[in-house]
Parts: sequence; structure tokens; C-alpha cells
Amino acid sequence: MTKDEALMKALEALENINNWLPTIGQKGLRDYEADAITAIKEALAQPEEQQGLIDVALLKENEDGSAVYSFELSDDMKDAFVRFGIMQALKAGIEEARELHPGFGGTE
Repeated sequence: MTKDEALMKALEALENINNWLPTIGQKGLRDYEADAITAIKEALAQPEEQQGLIDVALLKENEDGSAVYSFELSDDMKDAFVRFGIMQALKAGIEEARELHPGFGGTE
């Protein structure tokens, strides 16, 4: 279930809470209800967080033509880079082992 789907279910429940609760003595609850409904509507109005994006910002351009950049990664993208790095390290290790031990990996 996405964030928006969960918020829509919560909003629907709050908007219909008066159908389930007796109305006598519930004024305090209605205040919380209104606050919660407002908060949910505001959250739904915000743009959906985009997963897997990289935000790149140029920090400094050097005289020699090089530059310094800042990279902001989503958690999903960080995880993907870690997995990629581990896979590359494993591949490099296997290739090095093949060079040092030509029979490595059953290729005799």
C-alpha cells in the first residue's frame, strides 16, 4: 500500500467517524478529527516522493576545467550503489583469482 493509499483510507475513516460514534459528548473528539483530516489533506497535496533519483549540484568549477559536485541519493539509490559496488568487487576478485590460479572455477 502506498503512502497516498494509506492516507486516503485514514481520511475516509476520519470523515465517516461520526457515523460510527454517538454524537453526545464527542465535541473534543471532533476537534482532533478536524486536525487529523486537515493534516492528511495537506500530506496528500504534497508531491509524491520520487524513489531512485539523484540530485546533483555543482559546488565549484576549477580553473583546470575540473569541477566539484554534490550528490544527494535516495535510500533506494544508496542501496543500489552498495549492491553494485559489492558485485563489482566480487567480479574483480574472481578475475584476479583466475589470473593467479588458471584452474580456478573449474576451467581446467
